[in-house]
Amino acid sequence: MLAVLVDQRWGPLLRFDRRVDVNLNHQAAAHPSETKFWRGLSDVLSPAVLRTALLVVGAWLLYRKYVQPAVLCAGASLGSLALVTAVKDGIDRPRPTVPVPVARAPGASFPSGHATTAAAVALTVIVLTWPQLARRWRWVVAVAGALLAAAVGFSRLILGVHYPSDVAGGWIGAAALVFGLVAVLRAWPAISRSRGPSR
Repeated sequence: MLAVLVDQRWGPLLRFDRRVDVNLNHQAAAHPSETKFWRGLSDVLSPAVLRTALLVVGAWLLYRKYVQPAVLCAGASLGSLALVTAVKDGIDRPRPTVPVPVARAPGASFPSGHATTAAAVALTVIVLTWPQLARRWRWVVAVAGALLAAAVGFSRLILGVHYPSDVAGGWIGAAALVFGLVAVLRAWPAISRSRGPSR
């Protein structure tokens, strides 16, 4: 639904996006040291870095013969790339224009690749560690993951390279991707059994 509203240039959403971006741009222009911090965080936690880290974890899990967790890591990493690429190409939303540009980013705006990848990585880590941890540590990991996704998303807003709906769209897409993969992986043993022994 959000993608449809963005694609149709729905007025209330566009006005909200524009207002938030302009207000944050005033703050970024007035506090260059804070802006530098957010730029550094955005670079360190870039999609390429996070996807590569997830692939490395997936390779290690596969080496340890944890096949389904490895598939989840690979699916979240490569799936987030495919999802962002397909939706960006399909909607082709221009990047925001702000009064005082403090950063630049190539390509289309919706959804945010940074936000999508950070949320996908955070959700994957939560899903993989949740059954293994005590109750208290589960929530520590969940809060840490949420803070990671929120910080990366906010960095793209304060730098003026994405609209709020771009970031929200990335988070929603990441949730759909990861939980879709989890559902498929949980169903896979039953599907395999229903087909009988392999020939």
